[in-house]
Amino acid sequence: MNDYDENQLYLSLLADIDDEARRQRQLGVFGALMFVGADHSRRQRSERRHARHTYLVRVPWQALYSAQKDRAFVTTMGVDTLTLKCTVVAQSMKLLHDLVDFV
Repeated sequence: MNDYDENQLYLSLLADIDDEARRQRQLGVFGALMFVGADHSRRQRSERRHARHTYLVRVPWQALYSAQKDRAFVTTMGVDTLTLKCTVVAQSMKLLHDLVDFV
């Protein structure tokens, strides 16, 4: 093998290495674009869904309960916040007890 052939072989190997590096960079850029595009799509979908599902926003009694103002809560709901909390906890415990008995 002469010097010319060795140089051609060396240049060919370098070109293959450059091609592989270029492919790796392209794959990295492609992956990053896919990730950014998927994230953008998820955000847009969430915003559209939020606009259609306004009923999932807190209702007035939830706002009253979280404020823990008994006077306003009793006026609208007929019970104070502590009574409601005890009732919800008691019902949850009953459901849990029934579920455990079922299993």
